Amino acid sequence: MVLKHSWGEMLWDDKAMTTATNDTQTECLTPEQVAERLQVSRATVVYWLRTGRLRGSKLGYRTWRVTAEEIAAFLARETLVATGS
Repeated sequence: MVLKHSWGEMLWDDKAMTTATNDTQTECLTPEQVAERLQVSRATVVYWLRTGRLRGSKLGYRTWRVTAEEIAAFLARETLVATGS
């Protein structure tokens, strides 16, 4: 299913969502997928999202999506905090 918007296309698959804008694609992940990548629980990811520690988009009452780029930025920020730099 493809939904077209004036700002780009939303491409959906079973679990992840890909946003295409201006010839670039951004992979959007569910909290479960983020938890698997970061080896933490889903509850931890949702806590980080609710507190703003991890940035994501809330699509509904309990539906979150996080871009792969935000995960990379989160890891960079957390690495700086962990090393004390």
